[in-house]
Amino acid sequence: MFKRLCNAGLGLLGLAVLLATMSCGSSTTKLRVLHASPDESNVEVLVDGTSIDNSLAFASSTGYVSVKSGSRHLQIEPVNSTTYIVDQTLSLGANTETTVVMMGYASSITSLVLADDNTASTTSGVNLRLLNAAPSMGSADVYVVTPGTVLSGTSPAVSNLAFGSASNYLPISTGTYEIYFTQPGTTFVYIDTGAIAFAANQNRTLVSLTANGSFTTVTMADLN
Repeated sequence: MFKRLCNAGLGLLGLAVLLATMSCGSSTTKLRVLHASPDESNVEVLVDGTSIDNSLAFASSTGYVSVKSGSRHLQIEPVNSTTYIVDQTLSLGANTETTVVMMGYASSITSLVLADDNTASTTSGVNLRLLNAAPSMGSADVYVVTPGTVLSGTSPAVSNLAFGSASNYLPISTGTYEIYFTQPGTTFVYIDTGAIAFAANQNRTLVSLTANGSFTTVTMADLN
């Protein structure tokens, strides 16, 4: 309807003119949803009643989808269900990137809204954010080290990262790293990612997950 109002020109009067002006001048933003609930089935993701993914699987994201900025209504429901497990209003700024993480066990799903960094490193390095979305792991220390580094005597990049929490973006140099999630205050390893290569001007969010009684990670590309 709003598109038709935008194209109608001067022939519209009163409220119709106001609505057309608002619609024609509206700006966009980017929204992404990550499914991080280990025992929830595939889900459908809707924004303002329109589906942006009709079968989002665990450990997968929608990728960035362009939507209108401002107040948006996000709903998430299991496929073939009419019961929303996430139903919330988002306030999205123009020309920004936002990630919503659906996490926790199916009996107690929560959502975390994250403002993503879509600007490149000023040093042509990498911006790395760490997110703990593994409900059975609890808090963790996170090490970001060159492969083969002995953790004993090494300080974590982030200490005591709680479930449902994300670090700030950490500036690191380009290259290959190994990332460990450990029991807080110890070097008992929950997750060892193995070698991960990062290239110049990449922004990444690395997410810990509970999967099949163990732990794993998924990495989302925030930029490049």
